[in-house]
Order: sequence, then C-alpha cells, then structure tokens
Amino acid sequence: TFITLDNLKYGLNIQLPIYLYLLKKSSQFQNAKVAGFYIQKVLANIPLIEENKSLLDIQKENLKLQGYSNSNPDILKLIDNEYQNSQIIKGLRYKSNGDLYSSAKVLSDFEMDELTIKVEEKIDECIENILNADFNINPKVIKNKNISCTFCKFKDICYKSKKDEVV
Repeated sequence: TFITLDNLKYGLNIQLPIYLYLLKKSSQFQNAKVAGFYIQKVLANIPLIEENKSLLDIQKENLKLQGYSNSNPDILKLIDNEYQNSQIIKGLRYKSNGDLYSSAKVLSDFEMDELTIKVEEKIDECIENILNADFNINPKVIKNKNISCTFCKFKDICYKSKKDEVV
C-alpha cells in the first residue's frame, strides 16, 4: 500500500495529516518548518524476493520512510543529505535535470498549511456529527473495493445496503 491524500475528503488516510495538524497546532512548535511527515513500516511482511536484489536490500527498501516531504531542498537537506536520490525516504527522487519525478510526494509550506486546515475541518465535522448523534452508515468504495468494512467485526450484522456506499 502507499500513502495518499486523494481520499482525505472522506476522512480516509488521515493518520499522517493528523500528525502534521497536531504539530502545527502545538504551542511548542509555533514557528517550526516541517521537513516531512512519515510512517515507517518496521513490522513489514516478509518481502518478496526480487531478481538481482539481496534480502538486505529489499529489507532496506521496505524500511524507508513513507509519506510527504517538504518541497524546499534547503529543508530536505536537513533530514537527508542525499535527498536527490534518497535512501531514507521512499519515492523521493530527482531527475538528472533537477526536476522531481511526478511520483515524488512533496508539499510546499503553503500546501501543508492548506492540509492542516482540511484536517481541522474533518475533525470539526466529526465533533459535530458526534454532538448531533449522526452516525450514518456510509462505507467508502474505492476501485470497486469496500475499504471501510474490511476490518469491521460487525460487518456481518450491519444494516448497510448498497445505496449507503460512497463510491
């Protein structure tokens, strides 16, 4: 799986943005510049053996930080001296002309501030729904897969129907 912000409007994949929100709202870090926000999968599944790669190389790749980095190279340099072809952050690579690959997950300071605002809106929405006892069943379906019910232990007795799904 990969980290994405595509479904934030549904409150999905919000773990890392909440970390960013908490940091930016903390009085201890009022003027801090965020270099990035990541997770590291230290308990990854047994990796698939790939041709021409050692088990150690595969494990190193699996341990890379996954998330979003600041697009400012001066800030990136503070956490990874080799940020142009990072061995620490997954997917952070630059082309020979100095441009980022389109798959690189980078955000500007402004985009991080905007993300913080979106997270605050989602938190406020959750609070409002709780206060109004609004607990609608509305599982999210992405690429024809109901991802909301995957780990729910009540899915067998749930009253959801196909019309409740948000595709």
